Amino acid sequence: SSRLLLGAAVHEVIKHLQLNPPQVLEITDSSLQKLQKKLGGKSRKTNESTSPSRNARHPSHPPQPAFGSLSSSAPPNYESALQTPEVDMPSLPSNVKEIDSLSTDELQSILDDEIDFLGFVSKLPVHKEIQSMRSSVLDDNVKVAYENIETEARLKELHEQSTKLQAELEEKLKVYNELEAKKKEMNQPTDKRAIVRTLIKAKKEALDESEEYAEEWMDEGGDVRKFVKTFLEKRKLHHARAAKVERLQSMGG
Repeated sequence: SSRLLLGAAVHEVIKHLQLNPPQVLEITDSSLQKLQKKLGGKSRKTNESTSPSRNARHPSHPPQPAFGSLSSSAPPNYESALQTPEVDMPSLPSNVKEIDSLSTDELQSILDDEIDFLGFVSKLPVHKEIQSMRSSVLDDNVKVAYENIETEARLKELHEQSTKLQAELEEKLKVYNELEAKKKEMNQPTDKRAIVRTLIKAKKEALDESEEYAEEWMDEGGDVRKFVKTFLEKRKLHHARAAKVERLQSMGG
């Protein structure tokens, strides 16, 4: 009888750790999962069978769970409800020396008092190990968070630099495309007729410039030597362009 009570107490401790885990999001022990489902199913059936008359008298109200029991409702399906990464948890011991040293009355007293029960659980080595692991994970998370903040600042700076460089590159590409278009135009086969038209226009401009310069000198006067030199340069340019026009026209095509 005492062994049965001791086993029941161990099951209650294990069940409480599973139903109220300290920051544990996933159960990885298959045997504990089966035990939890089994105990949760029995409790649900018991609650349904002990209150038929009350439910019949008040059909509009669903049966209320028994809040005094730790297993008053079926446990949730952690595997489907929570998609969390697997966490390495310490294995639960098969024998708990803290429980073995207590009498049946002491165990029952602990189970009956929620505060004493939680205090007793907090002193268990496995609970302390879980808390230690939790603190270690929190410290690592804080460290990673600070590293992420620093990385974010560097990434923002690099983004601003890359945006600036991208704008400069686009401007230079625009200039490059313009020069490339001019290069292609210059590399096109020579159009002799267009050259002749351009030379004829330039020849007339040189002649007009020389005539306008001569008229201006005659009206205002000035140094004869300077006038002759400038006038001859303009007329030589006119005759040179005229000679090129005649030569291109004589080549045909």
